[in-house]
Amino acid sequence: MNFLYVELLNDLSRKLNDISLFKLASEKMFLLALASVLVSSAARTPQIIPQPESLEVISGEDWSLTNGMTIGYDSSIPEVKDLVQFVSDSLRVPTGFRFNIVADQEVVNGLYFGKMESNIDGEYHLTMTTQLVTIYGRDRLSLFYGLQTLLQLLPPQIYSSKAVTTVSEWKAQLVIVHDSPRFVWRGVMVDPCRHFFSVDVVKSIIDGMSHYKLNTLHLHLTDDQGWRIELKKFPKLIENGATRDSSPKMWDRWVSDDTQYGPYYYTEDDIQDLLQYAKERCVTIVPEIEMPGHGLACLSGYPEYSCRGGPFKPYCWWGVSDDIFCAGNDDTLGFLESILDEVLKVFNSTYIHCGGDEAPKQRWNTCSKCQARIKALGLSSANDLQQWFTQHFARYLDSRGRRLVGWDEILEGSLELPKQAVVMSWRANGGGQVAARKGHNVVMSPCDHIYLDYNQFKAVEKYEYIGSYSTVKMCYFFDPQDGLEDEYKHYILGSQGNLFSEYIWEREDLHYKAFPRIVALSESTWTKSENKNWERFIRSLEQSHYEKIRQMGVDNAAPLSLGTEQAIWTQGEFSGRWVSVTFPITGAFNQKGTYEIAFIHVKGEDGLKIRNVKLLIDNVEIDSDIHEGRAGNPGENNIYTVTVADAPGASQQLAVHAEVCADGEYDTTGVIHVYPADVKN
Repeated sequence: MNFLYVELLNDLSRKLNDISLFKLASEKMFLLALASVLVSSAARTPQIIPQPESLEVISGEDWSLTNGMTIGYDSSIPEVKDLVQFVSDSLRVPTGFRFNIVADQEVVNGLYFGKMESNIDGEYHLTMTTQLVTIYGRDRLSLFYGLQTLLQLLPPQIYSSKAVTTVSEWKAQLVIVHDSPRFVWRGVMVDPCRHFFSVDVVKSIIDGMSHYKLNTLHLHLTDDQGWRIELKKFPKLIENGATRDSSPKMWDRWVSDDTQYGPYYYTEDDIQDLLQYAKERCVTIVPEIEMPGHGLACLSGYPEYSCRGGPFKPYCWWGVSDDIFCAGNDDTLGFLESILDEVLKVFNSTYIHCGGDEAPKQRWNTCSKCQARIKALGLSSANDLQQWFTQHFARYLDSRGRRLVGWDEILEGSLELPKQAVVMSWRANGGGQVAARKGHNVVMSPCDHIYLDYNQFKAVEKYEYIGSYSTVKMCYFFDPQDGLEDEYKHYILGSQGNLFSEYIWEREDLHYKAFPRIVALSESTWTKSENKNWERFIRSLEQSHYEKIRQMGVDNAAPLSLGTEQAIWTQGEFSGRWVSVTFPITGAFNQKGTYEIAFIHVKGEDGLKIRNVKLLIDNVEIDSDIHEGRAGNPGENNIYTVTVADAPGASQQLAVHAEVCADGEYDTTGVIHVYPADVKN
């Protein structure tokens, strides 16, 4: 066994032995765990996403979740009682089981939540025997993450929101896991302004996030096109800002649909419901109240806080309105402070996002109040005025125990931001790197890597996107610390994928654009770089996680590649002799570039050997990769690279030709994915 585990287990044993109630149970548990850690290369490979820091497979029979099983806990752990009740209620839904919950008692058979000293947020340790699973952590958060790892070891139906009758035994492979997150901000942004998403739809995103240990949901609640949160002190925000006269047509963005959109907004009760739901799942909701730009929906109700005085209506086109909040008007500052005060009463997040992006300065340049402010403060430009504006609200929030987050435009100007201001870098990584070097915390969210409203494929897709592309692979390989000197890396809080909704209309395409890219983001933000493995990740998706995602209620996750036919091989199709075979992949791409061809083992005890892989367009060889590999569990050199110099025509036929040979008893089934090799735009 790894020395780390021995030391940790011994330390935990000493701590538990100090508590007489647990002495016998702890001795039994640790003796069994230490005796059974015989890792076999033939053992099944646990498919845990994000990949844990340390993972050991234990030989022996599985652990089983059973009716009447005991769930025990150490009552000295903060909020552990609530977690255990949540676990019991959640597991009862798919299984129908009822559980015996006990505090501070010996548990021999079942599930136990124990205390572990740690100074790392989210660190947990999980041990298993055939009788007992023990999850150790310092608090509810740590234990919750250990629970998510355990759930991934059970049949996918454990995520079902309905009673399951097709699973006869709820078994989990025995493992020992020690784990902690790499970054503290592992986020997803949802935009209900351009297109609104119901509470239930937002909850479905929270579910997926929580199961993959993502912890921050950024809600983009205000923009030019709509105001989406009820603040009863300011009724005109909803009366005037929650409805727009029309929207751009789907697939024809420069033509109006001439159809009223709204009123759509979250009531105070809706927000409380979401906050409670997220809290139970260890997700923090960070609200965004845009200022000084992207504020037209707000100004539609309160035009006196603009430079021109209105009247205004919410913007009916995508993009940015020229009318923004007047930074030269003291009443505007007071109004926005009051807005933030109301928001702070609702949201308990340390972080409050105040936008700051894409603020046109035309109105400020001709506004007498703004120009007077610039002169009085000795500022040199409108950019300086925005920085002063940001300074004001960063200090205002700091005085109330909160921290302002802003898009990277808040760096523009000659002033210095307060150190407590957090920069969310969306225009590539450069702004975030500048901010980190100045001592600011940073959330990396670059559009050229992890914007989830960007195309997923270099191919014809069934949904409309804003443009460009951001593939699953790009999300997986994004590292928010890349390009930054070691001395500044600690300023990086993490990263976040953004679902701006100009071209996301409803639950179906929201899910399609979110999954599996946010699953890839979970590993890029949680897992240490040295523990990441792209082949393992996509194999895990194919073998089990697509089904897990479906059981979570996401019926429309995007595939890893497109095509008019799925390129697959099936059990017994190939023997132990090398044969040549052609797999159709028409529709996989329609642009020039470099592509990877991945042969992924999906099920079976044996593997498929591959060599001499060729890409064909209309039966003409375009490029080849001749090395020998094997699609198995795990795969070995089973990803091939080809380059296409000219984009294929719409009517041309694409195919992959390869020599293949099954091994063992020919028990192998798999799929071939063809996708861009790029890891960034």
